[in-house]
Amino acid sequence: GPERMERGRNIDPLNFSDDKSEVMSSIPGTLGTLGTLGRPSWDELQLVQQRLAERFVKLDEGLRSKDLQLEDLTKRYAELAAKNADAMRRAEAAEEEVLVLRKALAQSTEELQRLKRRENRGLSDS
Repeated sequence: GPERMERGRNIDPLNFSDDKSEVMSSIPGTLGTLGTLGRPSWDELQLVQQRLAERFVKLDEGLRSKDLQLEDLTKRYAELAAKNADAMRRAEAAEEEVLVLRKALAQSTEELQRLKRRENRGLSDS
């Protein structure tokens, strides 16, 4: 966790004159503590290197997986953005059509009312 990261910043992993148990315990899956004073053995160093290499491979695989997910999400976003833009254009066109139809309806209604008034005047004159 954060404590481990903080400890790792304060320790030079190449300088084994520092507290070796701190270096080793900051790497999950290693010996935890060297158990000896002085420099670590060749086997211990190889084990640390192997564990670090394994962690690196896992991190690299994780990054590749995240890159693929990000690429997929980016494509899906682009597709949705294009569909959304198309839907917005259709909605704007429909709104314009509705305005044209309302205007035509209003004109037809006015014409119908004029005809009714004429008819009513014609009936009242007779």
